[in-house]
Amino acid sequence: MTVKIVKRYCDYCKKSYTPTIETRNFCTHECFIKSTKKREINICPWCNKPFEARICDSQKFCSISHKAFYYSYKKYGFEIVKEEASVITWCRKLGYIIGIIATDGTLHKNRHLIKISSNDFDLLMEIRDIICDLITGRKLKIVSNKKINENGKTFINYTYSFTSELFYNFCLNIGLTHNKSLTLGHLQIPKIYFSDFLRGTIDGDGNYNTLKRYSKNGEKNYIYIRIFTGSRAFVEWINAMCLEYLNVCGVIVQERLQKFVLIWGRGHDVDKILSYIYSNCDTYLERKWLQLQISRPFLNDNYKFICNNDNPIKCNKE
Repeated sequence: MTVKIVKRYCDYCKKSYTPTIETRNFCTHECFIKSTKKREINICPWCNKPFEARICDSQKFCSISHKAFYYSYKKYGFEIVKEEASVITWCRKLGYIIGIIATDGTLHKNRHLIKISSNDFDLLMEIRDIICDLITGRKLKIVSNKKINENGKTFINYTYSFTSELFYNFCLNIGLTHNKSLTLGHLQIPKIYFSDFLRGTIDGDGNYNTLKRYSKNGEKNYIYIRIFTGSRAFVEWINAMCLEYLNVCGVIVQERLQKFVLIWGRGHDVDKILSYIYSNCDTYLERKWLQLQISRPFLNDNYKFICNNDNPIKCNKE
């Protein structure tokens, strides 16, 4: 019986040798030690840019995030529209996105990952387009999950996740934090974009409601705005900014442990806020906007809202 001798070439010195172990890649231990210091230039399969890597590591990608992008693209597929942004610049749409993230978003603790959850699929589609245009340059898949609420009813929840180290650090710098539900507080929002941020906050964890009251003059309907959160400091800051910018003040109510509600109920205050956040806006949750159109006539007989190019405008009643 003849024994077949297998010869290999050392990964470092390129000399032939007979391995004693099948997985051995170096002829001597000295070659192995030297290889840990020797580096080579590889091309990343994702970004097609050269990077330096140690020979012994067999590193194929320039970063862990690019490795995740590559295999996620092969498994799920997503559309690459343009290059990722190198600078984050404030604009009205970004202010709205920050409001959504402050309420319905999550910053992952150990990765540069941001998740946004909502029951409204159309809203997440619009958010995905904005994030693609301003930040990532790519459109990822929106994932749907079935969940059960406190009343035992089943509903579909949608989640959009994306990674961007630049935007992740931007969110941390303006005041967003990990596990922000109970720790969220003051955010560094420019005054010019606070209206868009407030609209995003209401679209995320707020609503418009009508309340019926009966008096000697008959039945009356009142509209009020509510924002729900687990952080009292967050709604206190929003209330303080509205008092400073609009001269309106709401009431903060604690419904139960770690659940606070900021409420604006006076007709004059609600009127000011609605005029402020919907003035010349192009990004909003259509479902709540239509809800507002039904409730809006109850606010004040002296004003009405008309729709001009899908933008609400306050005008005197004729």
